[in-house]
Amino acid sequence: MRNLRKFWRLPNDLPTLGIVALAGSIIWTLLGCLIAALADQLHLFIPQWIRVQASFAMIAAIYLGLLPFTSALADRLAPMLKPRASPKRVFQPPNRLRFRTPIVLAIFIVGTVTTTQLGFAVPKPTLYFMWATCGVICLLAGFATWHVVEVLTVAGRIKGLPVEVFRYAPSETRSLKHIASYFTFFGIAMTCGYAFALAGTLLADWQGDPTFVRFVQLLWPLVYVPTCLFVVTYPHVAIHGLIRREKDRLITLYQQQINRILTQDEALSNEAIERVNSLASLIERIEKTPNYAITFPIALSTIATYAVNLGSLLIPKEALASWVQHRFFLP
Repeated sequence: MRNLRKFWRLPNDLPTLGIVALAGSIIWTLLGCLIAALADQLHLFIPQWIRVQASFAMIAAIYLGLLPFTSALADRLAPMLKPRASPKRVFQPPNRLRFRTPIVLAIFIVGTVTTTQLGFAVPKPTLYFMWATCGVICLLAGFATWHVVEVLTVAGRIKGLPVEVFRYAPSETRSLKHIASYFTFFGIAMTCGYAFALAGTLLADWQGDPTFVRFVQLLWPLVYVPTCLFVVTYPHVAIHGLIRREKDRLITLYQQQINRILTQDEALSNEAIERVNSLASLIERIEKTPNYAITFPIALSTIATYAVNLGSLLIPKEALASWVQHRFFLP
């Protein structure tokens, strides 16, 4: 039983979780092909499946929906905490856990109802499978949305964490860069999931009420664009505040040491002068270090997240759908 439980345990490394998501999407797609083939509807199912970007949306949904059940965030948070402190208590405080079920259910119900009412261009029983696909994706999107709350909770509490920074350059603290990269990664992963969902709503040949279809196409960008941008921005602002606080603390500490040397050694021996000069140089070095824990991949991912989200919100939906259709040679 222990080996079976270990077998079903979700992987904590992000690439392996991606393989799980890819495998899950392939299995679900093959199931849909089987159902459609048995009903002699495969020629209708495949074009619709491609147009709604269902395989890609399922990969993103599985990946993002399972992410909060792994210890990926906790593993990156643990080096920043005191020994024996629980990382999960930082982003899963008891007073917020009660909101998890309402958030997941709200996204699941609203998402499933809106997407199933768009009107898939396939008959039953393939239509039932498309509805089930909407339900599964929206349920996983609910868990992904809850993880947004966890990420923002960590960002909001990070300034109060007992972080042991690299004194020579606080922004180069390894644990801070690891948590910053996770924030950025989650933001761009959310953006990919949102982009596939948006492309699906724009490209599909919907049979539902055109007014309702247009409403759904406008609704989800208004929900997820601000969410993705906030997820990728607010944590870096919080980390900036933490780094700035630690820099000010270290500079004050070293200034006090200089004052102490100057007070105790009025004659200023050569050793005292060298000590003061070293501390002054260190203060200048610390002040010149960056105030953000940013690497080139983090910066590039942040720029890409902003470009995709703002582009999807500002570019006319008809022009965006036409570009995607011609760019990827969709049927």
